[in-house]
Amino acid sequence: MPFSDESWTALDALGDRVDADLTAHDVRLTMGGEPTFVSIDDYQSDEWNTDALGPSKRLRADELIRRCTTVSRPAGCCTNGEGKWYPGEPLPRWAFSLFWRRDGVPLWRQLGLLATEASMRVRPTTRRGASLKAWRRGSALRPVSSSPLSRIRPIA
Repeated sequence: MPFSDESWTALDALGDRVDADLTAHDVRLTMGGEPTFVSIDDYQSDEWNTDALGPSKRLRADELIRRCTTVSRPAGCCTNGEGKWYPGEPLPRWAFSLFWRRDGVPLWRQLGLLATEASMRVRPTTRRGASLKAWRRGSALRPVSSSPLSRIRPIA
C-alpha cells in the first residue's frame, strides 16, 4: 500500500474538511469530458449550465475558437462538427476544434474564408453562393451534399 493507515486517515479527514468548506461557501463542482467555458455576460441561463445549446452559445464558441486560432495557432485550422452523443438526447452535441502541425506548416491560410456562426444565421443563400464562387476560382472549397437516410441503401 502506498500510504500508511495513519496517512489514509489524515487524507480522509482533509477531504472531509475540503467538502465542508465547499458546502459552506456554496461551491458546486461538476466534471465533464472536455474543456468548457461559461459566458461572463450570462452565466446563469440554462444554455451555460445545463442545456446543450442556447441562443448565444454557438456564437460565443465560434468567437473563442477564432481568437485562439488567430492568437496562438495562426497556421492552424478551426473546424466545427459533431461532438458527443449522450444517451437520451435526440441529436449529438457539437464540437469546435483547432488543428495545427507541430512543424508550423500552415494547414489553412485564410481564416476569413471559413463561414462564421454569425454569417450562417444572417445570409445562408449568400454564403452558399460565395462558396461556389470560391470553388470556381480554384480554392480548396468543394461542393458537398448529404443524402437523407431514406435514400441510403443498406449494404447487402
